[in-house]
Formats: sequence, C-alpha cells, structure tokens
Amino acid sequence: MPASAMFQTGGRRARWFVAAVVIAAAAGVAGLTLSAGPKPVPPLPDYTVSIAGEPPPVVRAATPPTFRPGGRMTITAKPAEPLRGGAEWTAGIGSLDRAGGRVRMLDGLGFMARDGTITISAATEDVFEGLPPGAHTLFVRVERPGRLAYEPAGSVEVREVLSWEGLPARSQ
Repeated sequence: MPASAMFQTGGRRARWFVAAVVIAAAAGVAGLTLSAGPKPVPPLPDYTVSIAGEPPPVVRAATPPTFRPGGRMTITAKPAEPLRGGAEWTAGIGSLDRAGGRVRMLDGLGFMARDGTITISAATEDVFEGLPPGAHTLFVRVERPGRLAYEPAGSVEVREVLSWEGLPARSQ
C-alpha cells in the first residue's frame, strides 16, 4: 500500500477519532451543566405564632385575647427548624372572613431573622390602626421568592384570632 493511501486512511480515522472526542466532551459538558442546574428548594418548615403584650392582653374563657390601647405587643412567628434557602414574608390583621372587611398590613413593623423567625413589635394602636373594636384574624405568611403559593415548598401561613378593645371615644 502506498504511503499516501495509508495517510488518507489514517486521516479519516483521525477525523472520526477527533469527532468522537468532541462529541464525548460536549456530552460531558452538557451533563455537568444539567447536574449543576438549579438545586431543588427545600420545603418551608411549619411555623408557630406567639403573641405577647405589655400590659398582657385580657384573657377570658372561650374568647380571643383582647388588647387595649396604650400598650405594646410582640408577635413572633417561629419556624419548627431553621429556614434554609431564601424566603419572603408578609403579615396582616383584619376582618379576613367578612365581606368588605379591612386588613392592616404589618410588614413595615417587623423583620425576618436569618433562621426565619419573624418578629413584629409595635404599639397596640399601630398594630390595630384603622380597625374597629372586636375580633380580628392575624396572619403571617412565608413564601419562596418566584414560587407560586400552591407549588410544593411555595408557602406556609399561620393564623391567630385576636381581639381589639378599640380606642376610647373622643369627647368633643
């Protein structure tokens, strides 16, 4: 076999070899890219809420705790385990079960710690601002950014019923 024919045969093999190496490298890069893609988001832990007041709220049998004007209250929503991954929160209080009921958003009165604990601390008048006397539902919702609430690990919400004595009537 002449040397030129051997070179052509070897060249064809070399091209196939180079093509196979390029395809294998591309498959490896694609595999790494897919495996290094977005990590699954861990589910949100359950939350519990505790409410403290200074002075303490009035508690009567079978009624929600009643808060009075002139005091302070601290609302703490704590995760069952430290929060992993990013999260956003919102909180409010109001007449959630009544048509046309008002809701007072509380986001500006609190903060979320690194472990996911949400603390809202304010004067009772600030918490119940604009709400009539009576029972109101407090809610605290934690959500994953960019996730829909109905998706797994999308959101968790806790609710608690509180009562507001209201501000004293103003004399004119």
